[in-house]
Amino acid sequence: MGWPSELALWQKSDQPLTRIEPAVTTVPLQGEWHQWASRRGVIVAGQIDSPQEALAVAALADQLGWPLLADAQSQLLQHPSAISHVDLALHDASFRHELGCAELLLQVGGRLLSKRLSQFIADHPWQQLWLLAPNSERLSPDYRLDRRLIAPIAAWCQQHQAAIARQAPWHQLPSLAATLPTRLLPFIDRWSELAITHRLATLWQGALLLGNSLPPRLWQMLAPARPDAPQPGTLFSNRGASGIDGLIATAAGIARGQPSGEVTTLLLGDTSALHDLNSLALLRHPSHPVVVVLLNNDGGGIFSLLPGAASLPELDACFRLDHGLDFAHAAAQFGLAYAAPTDLDAFSTAYLAAHASARSTLIECRVPAGQSASELALLAAACRAEEG
Repeated sequence: MGWPSELALWQKSDQPLTRIEPAVTTVPLQGEWHQWASRRGVIVAGQIDSPQEALAVAALADQLGWPLLADAQSQLLQHPSAISHVDLALHDASFRHELGCAELLLQVGGRLLSKRLSQFIADHPWQQLWLLAPNSERLSPDYRLDRRLIAPIAAWCQQHQAAIARQAPWHQLPSLAATLPTRLLPFIDRWSELAITHRLATLWQGALLLGNSLPPRLWQMLAPARPDAPQPGTLFSNRGASGIDGLIATAAGIARGQPSGEVTTLLLGDTSALHDLNSLALLRHPSHPVVVVLLNNDGGGIFSLLPGAASLPELDACFRLDHGLDFAHAAAQFGLAYAAPTDLDAFSTAYLAAHASARSTLIECRVPAGQSASELALLAAACRAEEG
């Protein structure tokens, strides 16, 4: 049943489109929970600021036997309980078919970064769709909710986990996604934005701010599970109306909030850095070092992903805005250490050295313009290659 049909049914009923539960601090058990928990469900973890609250979501999914699909902002993307590389897995017909057997959705936390996951949620004919968040913000872009729960995330998850016995998984999604790391290998063993992002995802610890535009989308697709460190640190995002503005300043603020000596990592693109270049002056605080990993693809690389963009004559002049600049002098001007690796081993060495240093460091990774768009298209095709 499509959304227009569901809307037509609602118009004939005397019930609200979305049942909004009153905000609570002491969490009651939902009346239908035992019946609901015994069916084929999915938990999607959206933006969750607290790593401890995120762990409560993972524990609930494990108790239910439901698949956990994690957004990059959820603190769970690299947790072994989450389905790895779900953005890539959704290209695969067998994975989509298995996931399509789900009847119920519990979405936890704030807005999703992943457009592919959001599209699946919007297209699937859920029998029930609940959204749990600690505030009353409108978080459903298509207003397609059966119930909006406003409660502390950890308390709600723990209360509802304790009310049910442990259940076996109803799905085979981990085995269907198991080939993805192998399909990724040709794209992460040579110098590229994809490979750098993947490598950083295996190394980071402490606090991490994902910039806007292309870097967080690459992170969503490529960050691997880390069973040895399911939560390497706290992941932050800055996805407000200001877009790419103020990311370096935001990282400086995050760093000041960390324990003295703990390193904060910032992953961002060159256009984002140019929009906030003067904030490099904020990174000189010796007790709160920041490692800036700057992906320089000479302009707004995300615009190359727009449909038909590759053949658009105005792509460079009106959208990508190539600049031909590097950031070595900017680092020197503001007294930052600087590295410009040109291969993955050199990047790992530079990042680990910067992490061990008490000095903020700018690591500039220069890659060809347009490379990511072509590689992402090839990667998507590789993820579809075994269909049928």
